[in-house]
Parts: sequence; C-alpha cells; structure tokens
Amino acid sequence: MNKSIRKIFAILLAAVLMLTVFAGCSLLNKESEAKTSTADEASVDEVATVTVNETVPATEVPKDPVLAKVYKPTAAYKEGKEVSLDTIFGKGYAEYGDEFSFFEDGTFTKYIGVTANPDSVTGTYKFLSTTEIELTFNNDKTDTVTVITTDVDNNAVEIKMIINDCHVIFEQTK
Repeated sequence: MNKSIRKIFAILLAAVLMLTVFAGCSLLNKESEAKTSTADEASVDEVATVTVNETVPATEVPKDPVLAKVYKPTAAYKEGKEVSLDTIFGKGYAEYGDEFSFFEDGTFTKYIGVTANPDSVTGTYKFLSTTEIELTFNNDKTDTVTVITTDVDNNAVEIKMIINDCHVIFEQTK
C-alpha cells in the first residue's frame, strides 16, 4: 500500500506541475496579446516611448525631427523665473532681427539683435540625437539647441537654447 500511495502522489505531483507550466505559458501569451492589442489601438497623436529593456525593430528607430525654416524667440527663463527677451538680446532685437533660421543644406543663421560679426551668427548644424542639435558657428564657437516639442509629423515646433545663463524658447513661425 505504501508503494501505491507513493505512485499516486507522484502522479498527482506531476499533474500539478504540468498544469502550473501550462497556466504560466497561457498567462504569458495573454500578456503578449494584450501588449500587441494596446499598441495597435494607440492613436497617431500619442507619443511612443521606448524603455531601455525593449527591443525596437529597425523600422521603428526614432528619426531626427524636421526643423522648420524660421524660429522666433517667445520666452526666456532664468532659475525658473521668466525674464524679458530685451534683457537677453537688447531693446532693439525685434527691430534688428529676431530670426533663427535652419536650412536643408545643414547651415543656419541666428540674426537676433544687433550683430557686429557675421561669423558669430552663421554656421552649420548637425543632430547629436533626436533632441540635441550641435551648432558650429563660423567663428568655431559651438552651442547646443534642444528640441522640446514636435508635432505628429515630427516637425520641431519649439526649440530651446541657453543664452547668457537663460533658457530661451524659440517657436517655429507659420
């Protein structure tokens, strides 16, 4: 009888183990289907985020945003408080120029306020990442612009640049 009980116990244990394995596989499949379903239901207006642990197919690698041709300064902040654009660019910035322009050939012009040296307001740009753009001025000075807002077509709507210890926000012109 002792042998019979052991045999029944072993069979029951094996059955429980098999049920546990099948139940685990079933749950994994349901989670996978739920993730696929959620991704399919996401609207075009939503921003996709990728965590470090996820693998992104080559067709879904984030692309650099498209820069509009002209941006104008709209606001500036220092230590979290808004400051006047006149404080940064001088009182005549709107009269003498307030355009930050990017061109398809990889060049830019930053005619904002009074400028004495054309080499300090022109140069080339390149994307370091999907949010960071390196500016190299013709006088060899470098600076960084950050893309802070894009639209659904990946056009950069707002960009930010640090000027005189202030975060200056530029908005694309329509």
